[in-house]
Amino acid sequence: MSNNNEDSNKEVVLYLKEISNSMKGISEQIEQLSHSIAKVVDLKGKQKMEPRFASTGRIKLDVGGTLFTTSMETLTSFKGSFFDAMFSGRFPLKKEEDGAIFIDRNGKHFGYILDFMRGTPPSLEHFSKREINELRTEAEYYQLTDLVHLISPPPPQPVMWRWKEGPGYTVSNDGFTVTKTDVSDWSVTALVQQSIDVSQRGKHTWNVRIDKGNLHMIGVANCLLDQTALKNYKNSMGWFICTHNSIVFHSTGSLPYPRTEQPLPIGSVVGVHLDLDQRTLSFSVNGEMKGVAVSDFPVDKFPRLTLASCLYYINSSLTVLNDLNDE
Repeated sequence: MSNNNEDSNKEVVLYLKEISNSMKGISEQIEQLSHSIAKVVDLKGKQKMEPRFASTGRIKLDVGGTLFTTSMETLTSFKGSFFDAMFSGRFPLKKEEDGAIFIDRNGKHFGYILDFMRGTPPSLEHFSKREINELRTEAEYYQLTDLVHLISPPPPQPVMWRWKEGPGYTVSNDGFTVTKTDVSDWSVTALVQQSIDVSQRGKHTWNVRIDKGNLHMIGVANCLLDQTALKNYKNSMGWFICTHNSIVFHSTGSLPYPRTEQPLPIGSVVGVHLDLDQRTLSFSVNGEMKGVAVSDFPVDKFPRLTLASCLYYINSSLTVLNDLNDE
């Protein structure tokens, strides 16, 4: 019986030794595998961070079959661009047999793209409309936002015309509505804060809604107009249409213009249309053009002009409608 127990114990010991040796082997294999994985990760990290091209020296580009030579500094001068990403080291780059990097784009305008990155923007006055569109397409492809804006400038932000504070009237918090607070006479002229540079020419339109009162003068005037002067609608610095009868006034008196029998009702919108290219001043009522009031507007007389209004009755008010205006 004792011999059997001894044999069994020997077998258990041998079995445990085999398991221990197997575990030791597996542990060594795991350690070796961990070292191998760490080396691979480290290598990939270095490859990801290291640029594939030197920061100095020449770089040859083959753009649709046309060869160009430039530098890394030039190609990466615009952050966030196509080339800035290309040479960031994040993407594999393959050179052709001649050492050039091939870009599958039409090379017709690439010289202008390259010159722009070198600091010389293209002169567009000699470009046809088609060529400008082609260049814009290439600038968008290469993600050169500054060049895209140069070719097609973003539309200017619309001017928000607001009445400026002045004697004899109040201005709403948003600046769009003016209300007369003085006595009922022609001693108050309201001007807006903004003005236009006459030398820039162009077309300018203001729309003003009648909120209260039926006797106003609405038009354009020199920014230097004295707001407290009496009867500014007869001043040589301004041109106004009367909302009571549609008569147009200037320093020379009333001008020939279609008159109305009744005052314009509350809610009517008077449009002031100044075309400095054609040198004309016209008016409209509720979107209907009333014709040219001044056919030889003195564009060289005043450097800057602005929207103006003379209010007669106390508590009368006007609102400039920015959503209908365009400079």
